[in-house]
Amino acid sequence: MKLRPRVPPVKQNSYFVFKLILAISISLGLSMVWLIEFNETENNVTYASFKLISKDFNNAVNLAHVEWLRMARPTSIKIYADLENLADFTKIKMNNRGWPDISPNNSAGCAKLWQNLLKQPLEIIHQNITVRYNNHTCIYQLNQSQVLTYQMKQGQVTYHNQGVTYESNKH
Repeated sequence: MKLRPRVPPVKQNSYFVFKLILAISISLGLSMVWLIEFNETENNVTYASFKLISKDFNNAVNLAHVEWLRMARPTSIKIYADLENLADFTKIKMNNRGWPDISPNNSAGCAKLWQNLLKQPLEIIHQNITVRYNNHTCIYQLNQSQVLTYQMKQGQVTYHNQGVTYESNKH
């Protein structure tokens, strides 16, 4: 009678444990890569969104100026949300040069102007936009590198991103 050598069950269990640890390690590694890529993608989307909103703000300032000219230079204009419902409008105070002005002259006035022109909150993808007022200029800052400024006297909208400045209006 031949005796067969038996493989101890401990070795089989250790091989199973090795495969399990390897599978968990690979899963965790892939999860970390995905998480890093997700955070980078969210940051890129946030940067792009703020840049697009900056362009929308510039367009709204220009449209308000055109409306001011069209209406024979009134002290305020009406911006309609829906042309079929003329009761749904926002009144925008204009300065004597035809650019949207704020009241009161502080960061609260700047915040109100943003919301009146863009019809959206001061937030982009779960990040709040900080608002400051300094010498007839509204400053909207998303983070350390992205800033939108609106100089009311000249109607100048400027977008700054990581030290690069894009001036939208020069009047």
